[in-house]
Amino acid sequence: MKTKIIKYNLFVVTLCVVWACQSTQPLSQKQSNSLAELVTQSPVFSKGFTGFVLFDPITQQTLFQQNAAKYFTPASNTKIFTLYTALQILDDELAICNYDIHGDSLIFWGTGNPLLLHPEHDHSDTLIHFLKQHRDKKLFLSNHNFQDDRFGSGWMWDDYTGGFQAEKAAIPIYGNLAWIKTDSNRTISIEPPYFGDRFRFSDQLTSKHARTSRLERSNDFIYNQKAHQEIGYSRVIPFIHSPEIVAQCLRPLVGQEIHLLEKEIPLEKKIFQQSMPDSVYRQLMLPSDNFIAEQLLLLCSDRLFDTINTSKIIAYAKDSLLADAPDQLRWYDGSGISRYNLFTPRTIVYVLQKMYQQYPEERLFSLFAQGGVSGTIRKWYAAEQPYIFAKTGTLRNLHCLSGYIKTDNGRTLIFSFMHNNFNSSSQSLKVEMQKILEYIKANF
Repeated sequence: MKTKIIKYNLFVVTLCVVWACQSTQPLSQKQSNSLAELVTQSPVFSKGFTGFVLFDPITQQTLFQQNAAKYFTPASNTKIFTLYTALQILDDELAICNYDIHGDSLIFWGTGNPLLLHPEHDHSDTLIHFLKQHRDKKLFLSNHNFQDDRFGSGWMWDDYTGGFQAEKAAIPIYGNLAWIKTDSNRTISIEPPYFGDRFRFSDQLTSKHARTSRLERSNDFIYNQKAHQEIGYSRVIPFIHSPEIVAQCLRPLVGQEIHLLEKEIPLEKKIFQQSMPDSVYRQLMLPSDNFIAEQLLLLCSDRLFDTINTSKIIAYAKDSLLADAPDQLRWYDGSGISRYNLFTPRTIVYVLQKMYQQYPEERLFSLFAQGGVSGTIRKWYAAEQPYIFAKTGTLRNLHCLSGYIKTDNGRTLIFSFMHNNFNSSSQSLKVEMQKILEYIKANF
């Protein structure tokens, strides 16, 4: 595989060096002391454990650091590593399926493509159109290349009904979620239609907040009377994925039976693919979609190994793409759901720096949430012109924010804020971080 790197020509590099010499001045002692005071003497940060790094990608200087080499649970800051891995390996191409034609039969394998029949994405019917073009063939689906578990390492078993924890799969459908909603007549429905006869009323669903749920060990969905009370009520609940469900959901759409087959992918297999839309990467980074994160790593695994396994692709990324990271990566999933993940602030800055070197700023910043504008920071870090382009990471008792900041002096700096072990809402942390980032914007 050829790693995709954007090479800047000598003229552009020369301009960058000249610009750096002219407009990037060393920190004054006053600037350094003021920033240090804001970070290290914060009464909010002192209630937990905080790490912070501020880095200049032009001069390659670390402008400020606190606990830069200490390990933190990153939560969804893990998606920064997933994004970089996907950008490097997938080469802006999305494999829809692997397939092989034998006489009157077409055998196909999933690639991890997350878009199939996903209600919130374009290109969700591409595989269906492909299969329809082969109506003269018998269709067989093999799941042999899925060499993984349905949940990531360290995921919570009792989050099985949480829409943020959809199962991983070689050929997911509908985002591996059941989409439940009520219409203007307060009629409640479920999609995919396959689950229609397994969606029933239950007077035993009496939790104060629950209107809909799923039984733990089966795809039996239940709802109570409260589900009818609100027009426009909606919820997504993960279902237990299986190739059988995929085949049954595809059959009426393709117009013929899809048989299951346990068969390895042959060396001479073909790949049906399309261009990878940046909207997939934005879905990963702006609303912080866990399902997209996991499936992107599976797509990478399929691309390199013809098998779908999260641990295998993470090991490759650690050894090949991120081999010169300043600290060892404790990396276990694509989304950051797992609390096993441990990264240091300076390692997150390292990955952000690699992306800044290798991809045009305009495209790169479009993939991150913008302060006051979009994604998980649309209500924070607002300014007349967006100046924060970053990824959040939040689990109970921790909050992180890492990305890029544009200063009033025309500089682009890289930062990573990581907060763990605080026993309060993240609201006060965000207020404090905004104060510090506004200071950097105005004074650096």
